Amino acid sequence: TGMYMRDALMQVAEEKQAILASPDDPQYDGRIIPATIDYVKNTYNIDNDAIIITGYSAGGNQTFRYGFANNNTIRGIIGIAPAVIGYKSLDYGISDKFPVGLIVGDADGFKTVADQIVQQININNGLVKYIVEPGVDHFGYFTPDFYTDWIECYDFIFSQVATLTAPTLTV
Repeated sequence: TGMYMRDALMQVAEEKQAILASPDDPQYDGRIIPATIDYVKNTYNIDNDAIIITGYSAGGNQTFRYGFANNNTIRGIIGIAPAVIGYKSLDYGISDKFPVGLIVGDADGFKTVADQIVQQININNGLVKYIVEPGVDHFGYFTPDFYTDWIECYDFIFSQVATLTAPTLTV
C-alpha cells in the first residue's frame, strides 16, 4: 500500500510545490523517519517549521509515535487510518503547539482509536483537524476524496504558522 499512497501524494506534492520523500520501511518501526528528515533538510536546506510527516495504517502508527516524541523537529503530522498502538502513552500535553490532521473511515476498525486520540487532543486544547469519511473501511482511502481530505489537513497544519519556507512531506 505504500506505493499507492506515494502515488496518491505525488499529485498533492505537485500542487503544493512540496518535496515528497517516500522511503520504504519494511520493518514498520519508524527508524527511517529521522534519517529521511535529515536527508531532506540537508539536501534542500529546509527548516523544521516546513516539515510534516504522514503515514497510512502502520505508517500512521509510526507517524504519531515519532511526531509526538519529536514534535520540536517537525511542523505537524497527518495520520491516514493510523493503526496507533500505544496511543494512551502519547504526550498529548504538547498538542496545543503541534497540529495534527487525522483521516479515518467510519467503517475502519481503527476509528475508535482515532476518536480517542482526538478526544485526548481536545482535552488538552490541541490543534486537530479530524475528517471521518462515511462508508470507508481500512483499505478504502485511494479515492478522489482522499486527495481533498489530505489537502484539508495539510492546509490546516500550515495555517497554524505565520511564516514558512518551502514545505516538505515525508511518508
